[in-house]
Amino acid sequence: MTDLFCVTYKKDFPYLRHSLRSVAKFCSGFNQFLIMLPEDDMAAFAELLASLKLKTKFPINSLAYVDKPGKGMLLHMVKIVAADMYSSAEHICHIDADCVYDTPTTPEDLFIDGKPILRYEPFTSIIQRHDSMARWRDATAACLPFNPKNETMRAHGATFNRVTYVKSRQMIEQKTNMRFDIYMLKGPNVFPQE
Repeated sequence: MTDLFCVTYKKDFPYLRHSLRSVAKFCSGFNQFLIMLPEDDMAAFAELLASLKLKTKFPINSLAYVDKPGKGMLLHMVKIVAADMYSSAEHICHIDADCVYDTPTTPEDLFIDGKPILRYEPFTSIIQRHDSMARWRDATAACLPFNPKNETMRAHGATFNRVTYVKSRQMIEQKTNMRFDIYMLKGPNVFPQE
């Protein structure tokens, strides 16, 4: 069982409109499309969904969370790292509001030999072309008990087994001696994140 999972907010609804339409048109076989939003954006989301009159092959569900003023982008990332707390699916496929499908897609397209496909590139390679990518290696190394060798933000539709989230939070807490969400929210709410 695989869920599509998106954390978004009202400002991205012009993109989400197209994403939702593409999911309805091209995606099948998923358990649900779970969308997390700040509670203040839930009424507007309900209006958006009603206006689209989508015929989906699986449910589109939404969950509200309490936003933290001045920490929206960081809280967005906290919700992603905690996706297993909101979904009961064995696998969770992350997309953003600006992701659209243009070809028929099922959960089977996300796996090879029963394992989720994770695109990556060694940091040693990507930093030669884009030295600014070192900041992502350094930010990851700051919160994990090992030095990351690969950059894994290669493509949307990144799919993980639910145990990955538990292990990730445990490793963050092991390295930082802080609860993962407290660690993630302590930095400045700017891009690029620390």
